[in-house]
Amino acid sequence: TRSLIPLRGYAASQTPADPSLAEQDQTRRKTDGLVKLDWRPRRDLHAWATLRHEPMRDQYFLQNGRGTDFTVRGGGESLSGGLAHDWAGQQLRHELSYQRMENSRRSALPYFKFWYWSADKNWGDPTKGSAEGSWGDVDTVQRTLAYSLDSRLQRALPLAGAEHRLSWGLSLRQREAHYERLRDHYSYGANNRALTRNCTDANGVVDTEACSLAPTLANPGQGQYFAKRDVFQAGRLALTAAQFGAWVEDQARWQGLSLRLGLRADRDELASRPTLAPRLAGSWTPLEAWPLQLQFGLNRYYGRSFFNAALREKRQTLQYAQSRGKDLLWHDGAREKPQNRLE
Repeated sequence: TRSLIPLRGYAASQTPADPSLAEQDQTRRKTDGLVKLDWRPRRDLHAWATLRHEPMRDQYFLQNGRGTDFTVRGGGESLSGGLAHDWAGQQLRHELSYQRMENSRRSALPYFKFWYWSADKNWGDPTKGSAEGSWGDVDTVQRTLAYSLDSRLQRALPLAGAEHRLSWGLSLRQREAHYERLRDHYSYGANNRALTRNCTDANGVVDTEACSLAPTLANPGQGQYFAKRDVFQAGRLALTAAQFGAWVEDQARWQGLSLRLGLRADRDELASRPTLAPRLAGSWTPLEAWPLQLQFGLNRYYGRSFFNAALREKRQTLQYAQSRGKDLLWHDGAREKPQNRLE
């Protein structure tokens, strides 16, 4: 698909001082290629495979801003396949998959600033402010390799007067993520603005990047500067983790009583210990002639993998804050540190 989206570069109630912002375009481009194979030579044998390729490229901008254009490239490839067959009185199902997804962002400027509206910051909304720049240059890649096996007995087993149908399975998954910020990015937010009549720091250097002496609309007698900024440092990081799971289940029936008993075990390399989750579900029909059925259950579930949380904490180690006072000299703040031991 290809889309060209003409948009207003400014709010409908506003006429920008910069004519180049009057109209801007956003674009969307996505390609989706899919190949599926299916093979079923007989009733008890079935194989299948799927290959998918779906790259995308989008172009965006921030309304009421200058130099806010950024491009997002993403998508990836996935390959999956499976085999279902009978073996030793069991119905077996194997599934194997590989996925590679990427996402990259490129910005026109290595910073984001949100100024008070003034004579030289006059392209934004006078009631709010003028944005400049966007979100920085980032590349991310994630790969996942997974395998699962499910088994179910073809025939129920009679035991203690009841019929039992056993099933079991296992799963393996390897995840790998790479993150890279290509250059330092500085973010000057709206809450970090302050008023000033001076843009020369204590060392005699004039700050033309984060200070302006042009009178602001709300305070005509003063200019403005940013007293704080967030620094997103250039760097790269990677995270790899494996997950293992196994489960067993017995579905039993005796007269009007149906029980399903199960146990699942999981192991995540980012967690300190494996987890065990028992499962119990059942139903009871006192009399077949009665339209009454009692259902009950008792289960334990555990949350998802810590993978995304661990990756987010790693990214935060590349971020720190800087602040300054009337001397206009930047001072580093505390650097983010992981709060959990996930590795």
